[in-house]
Amino acid sequence: MSRYLTIAAMVLLLSFSFLIGADAVENRGIIVDGTRLVTNVNAYDVAGRIMVPLRPLAERLGGRVDFNYETGMVEVRRGQKHVIIPQHSLTYYENGRPKRTEWPAEIVNGRMMVPSSLIDDFFGSKTYCDGRNGFVIVLSR
Repeated sequence: MSRYLTIAAMVLLLSFSFLIGADAVENRGIIVDGTRLVTNVNAYDVAGRIMVPLRPLAERLGGRVDFNYETGMVEVRRGQKHVIIPQHSLTYYENGRPKRTEWPAEIVNGRMMVPSSLIDDFFGSKTYCDGRNGFVIVLSR
């Protein structure tokens, strides 16, 4: 009987270690061009995609962000370019042309989170994951 209790305790401890490890990997601070981005929501990993908070990152990269509460869509402008991003959709619109993203935009703690690839595509930036230090690194070009 004690053997089964020991095995059960080991399984339980291993389960908790995986949960702690997942949180450490999925909840990352963001550094843009060497400076920490201050936001109430960190980047996180979902299904192998890095999700980033749209407004603070877009504004840091020179964009203007408008959120339409009635439609749940966000419009980002930078120069002559603009993008419209609906919540919960794989399709977004850049300069009126439909494009696809690998994961839909979602709201977390009042922030619209989008895949970093959408930010990279629109702003021409490059996003890396620093697994050693737990940060998402964004480099503008």
